Amino acid sequence: MASLKRRPGSPFWIACYARANGERAQVSTKQRSRDDALKVLVSLVNAEEHARRGTMTEAHAWRIISEIVERTSGEPLAFYTVADWLREWLSGKEQTKAKGTHVRYSKVVGDFVAHLGKRAELNLQHITPKDIREFRDKEREKGKSGKTCNLAIKTLVGAFNSAVRQGYITSNPARALEALKHKAAERGSFSPAHVEDLLKVATSKICMERFSLATTPEPDFKTWQT
Repeated sequence: MASLKRRPGSPFWIACYARANGERAQVSTKQRSRDDALKVLVSLVNAEEHARRGTMTEAHAWRIISEIVERTSGEPLAFYTVADWLREWLSGKEQTKAKGTHVRYSKVVGDFVAHLGKRAELNLQHITPKDIREFRDKEREKGKSGKTCNLAIKTLVGAFNSAVRQGYITSNPARALEALKHKAAERGSFSPAHVEDLLKVATSKICMERFSLATTPEPDFKTWQT
């Protein structure tokens, strides 16, 4: 059974509860108010219950910690999973980018989240250059061009840059990759023979048009007048 107590000489309440493995725990809530200490105790008990059931994920743990911070300080702890952050970033781009650009961004984000699988539910800080590189390699294996793959990585660079600017991560994992080599589309050039053939076709067409005009009978004005 969970409870609160206060040690002699200490201004903080102590949370007493059972851990997931059955052991008893006594942890300082760092709260002077009993009501605030009770909020911390409830969150700790809930966390241990999830751990006991095997349903505790990192994302869930971060949210519980965020709840504790919010209950005691009034401000939630900033936390984003990879999937959550990319969705929020996309939402912002919908207001600032052309529809076609937003659609392209959405496709890249969707493919990247699908590639990550369960890792997409980890804290944003867990994404590494290896995750980005493996995604790009998989896209390449699907037959996508180097240019298309580079554009996909450029999209992720933008998303993680925004997270860096807002302080959710300290570095951008997508910036660690170098761009893939790709062949620029070459413009075709005409050889002298091609030019000569084109001129022959053009000349022939002009002659046919002139012949058609020359052989067209003049309109009968007398018939129109009657």
